[in-house]
Amino acid sequence: MNRIFVFGMLVLLVACNKDGVGIDKRQAYSDQVKLAFAKKYQNKGFSLIGIGGSELDGKTTGFSLTFETDKLYDISKARQLLLEMVQQFWKEINSDINLRSYLCEIPFPLKNIRIGVISIVPDANAKEFENIFYCDHGVLVFLKKQGVVVYNIPVKHVETYEEAVRIEAESKMDKLNSVSDK
Repeated sequence: MNRIFVFGMLVLLVACNKDGVGIDKRQAYSDQVKLAFAKKYQNKGFSLIGIGGSELDGKTTGFSLTFETDKLYDISKARQLLLEMVQQFWKEINSDINLRSYLCEIPFPLKNIRIGVISIVPDANAKEFENIFYCDHGVLVFLKKQGVVVYNIPVKHVETYEEAVRIEAESKMDKLNSVSDK
């Protein structure tokens, strides 16, 4: 009996928003946009494990997506992936005419997109993460598990979005130069 009551209360709490019962159109459409974007990365080995965002006065001020993968990424590959994901999602948000009326600003600020990826490597008994990388408020953060750290995961590297774009552009130029030298 208690379980049924608790479950019923949870359903009611989840279904309510400040304007009444149910999810408003802005939130519902925003969730559709996030899910459609995440679906594109499903084929690349990423599972969507969390969506969210923020709003102020009925306008969307932030989008948030968290993915899980069983692939490990070094900082360079993680940077490439985050830049690709953030830039693609930013383009999709700003090109969606139906979404514009719900956005706090047009164009929507890139710094208000939060995308995270957790690399999970299955061991014999359980899933255990190896690294986490994310872009939040225009900052890319790379965390790497060392040993059996559970709560205080050491930050391995931090860079601004602009630094990441510059580093990636330089890396591409280096690759082009090395190919042309051959």
